[in-house]
Amino acid sequence: MKWEKVASNGSYKWFDHRIHWMEKNPPPIVKDRSKRTKIFDWRVPAKVAATPVTLAGTLSWVPVSSSSSGGLSGGAIAAIVAGALVLLAAVVLLLRRRRRPAATPRSEKAAEEAW
Repeated sequence: MKWEKVASNGSYKWFDHRIHWMEKNPPPIVKDRSKRTKIFDWRVPAKVAATPVTLAGTLSWVPVSSSSSGGLSGGAIAAIVAGALVLLAAVVLLLRRRRRPAATPRSEKAAEEAW
């Protein structure tokens, strides 16, 4: 595997199609577009610092408020918030498991002259 640097600020975001509704119309489970409705729970296997983890969340239909003037739909906002929470959890796990740098080995000459 060849590693490629994708970020330098300690975080990385991605958009995963497994955790949001892909169709233009609301899912059939949404009977009333004015009410919040649970669409599905999702789970995505991942690894953080070589440790297997499961990212999990819930996709919900969130109605657009009457005061909004376009922009993101409630469902899109819910998906973004859920994704951000999952990413935050993954970053916290990664930072907790980050290993300290190994000690710098002494050169052979320094070892000979030490005593």
